[in-house]
Amino acid sequence: MDEVSLSSSHGHSAIAGKCKQQQNWVEVDDLVRANRRLGRIRQARYELLVALLEHPSPKLARRLVGLERYERPARTAQRRFLKRWVKQG
Repeated sequence: MDEVSLSSSHGHSAIAGKCKQQQNWVEVDDLVRANRRLGRIRQARYELLVALLEHPSPKLARRLVGLERYERPARTAQRRFLKRWVKQG
């Protein structure tokens, strides 16, 4: 009976470890997605700035300001991951 419970507890800890590892990969994927979003936003901002310098218009200026709406959630996701990572490590 002791061998069964020992084997069972080892199995539970192995499964728990595997779940923890999968959770870490999910979090890393979230960080990668956030960084990719930030990269696309930076690229869009650069292109809008170039267009605004070439042909100033209020419409382009509003679009440039509107990028913040997309940047804020991506930065928040990145910050959350990094805080959890620092807390764990």
